[in-house]
Amino acid sequence: MPVRKGDVFYILPGTIHAVGAGIVIAEIQQNSNTTFRVYDYRRRDASGNLRPLHLERAAEVLNYDPLIPSECKANGMTMLPGFRMTEMFSCRYFRAYKLDIETEARLYCDGTSFHHLLCVEGEAVITADGKDYSIRRGESYFIPSAMGEYQVRGASRVLLSRV
Repeated sequence: MPVRKGDVFYILPGTIHAVGAGIVIAEIQQNSNTTFRVYDYRRRDASGNLRPLHLERAAEVLNYDPLIPSECKANGMTMLPGFRMTEMFSCRYFRAYKLDIETEARLYCDGTSFHHLLCVEGEAVITADGKDYSIRRGESYFIPSAMGEYQVRGASRVLLSRV
């Protein structure tokens, strides 16, 4: 399936999927630490050995129902002073948002969930608990659930995920 910058896909558990050469992804998922490889492009581990495949284990959890992947459309966009917040996806395990920050995003952790911030464009400064932390493309931070109010300043695009 051809992909374009900014595409968002929700891939159900048990669905075989792959990432092609030259594609950079932000994979936001329920914590499981489980991957079953059915093909690995002859990649090698740190010792030079071919990485193992998990064909039998994958077959046990594979979702055999036909599926045609489709782009998830944004569920809602909110314009706030200094930034735009777009919900990319929401399910019972997590929510993911795209923040397009022009000047500043004032955000709040209400004690029910941490916030994970991943900078995908530009650079910014996160101010939390009176301290400044710089964040650039490819870098991320966890904001503790009890943090309360914090700010992200600077022209950037940041993905925010929470449980």
